[in-house]
Amino acid sequence: MSQLRKLFEPIKVGKLDLKNRIVMPAMMVGLGANDMVTDRFKDFYAERARGGA
Repeated sequence: MSQLRKLFEPIKVGKLDLKNRIVMPAMMVGLGANDMVTDRFKDFYAERARGGA
């Protein structure tokens, strides 16, 4: 586990302070409609935010 220790350490990226180095990149999830945000889209990201990463 020691080789992953840095993954859980804080890091500063520009002016942004991150609590750890775990991030979720932008990606196409196919939950929008006509270039608009839908309830399914919001639920998808809300669930990930509840996960804590």
